[in-house]
Amino acid sequence: KKEETGLVGTWQAKFNYGGSEYQILTLTFSADGKYTKLRKGYEDGEDYSETFNGTYTYNSNIKKIDARYIGTDGDTSTDDYYVKSVSATTLILIDWFDWEEGAETDGDTFIRQ
Repeated sequence: KKEETGLVGTWQAKFNYGGSEYQILTLTFSADGKYTKLRKGYEDGEDYSETFNGTYTYNSNIKKIDARYIGTDGDTSTDDYYVKSVSATTLILIDWFDWEEGAETDGDTFIRQ
């Protein structure tokens, strides 16, 4: 389960949306199954920051992260990812739905913090 151990930690990616708009997404996967997603950014002339806490499981056979958390509306939300690769410094994730649909995607690159 070396890959699963490699997933544990805090990972960050920055997405630029043109002009001054951006989002920084920070994902934390704890050894005890806790999942935290922090979204920070600047959009529509305003800074925003949101933190979501939940749990995750990792299925190493199909390389799927299945994360559950309470969304801003109070309902349970999900983040499902295909792990394209994970190393000591870099994690590349593809949205699970895109992966299942066979959508061509390079995935999103997260850097270990």
